[in-house]
Amino acid sequence: MWVDASYGTSDDQSLVGAASEEDQITTEASGHSRVVERKSTKLAGLQAIRSTAEYASPKGAVIDEAVIAVRSGIRYTISLHTTQRDRSVDEEQFKKILNGFRLLKLPRGECSNG
Repeated sequence: MWVDASYGTSDDQSLVGAASEEDQITTEASGHSRVVERKSTKLAGLQAIRSTAEYASPKGAVIDEAVIAVRSGIRYTISLHTTQRDRSVDEEQFKKILNGFRLLKLPRGECSNG
């Protein structure tokens, strides 16, 4: 699992663009992933996209889940990389991180998308 907040990471700052780029990164890293689910959700009150990709590896099926939100040019990503065997245990921790994630208020004068 990992959590990231990156500023200005790509030309496309839209939520859909950020999610598509995350899917592309997973495909490039694995060489052959396929998105099995993509749905709208919330992350700390922001509109977000949850994407699930799967691919085969020598050690078995791998699942990559990511929740992505965008606010004021900052891309927030919470991601889980697990195996089919460990998914149920890892998913519980992933849910705890998602539910506990909070955003600080932006300084005055900053544009806010959420």
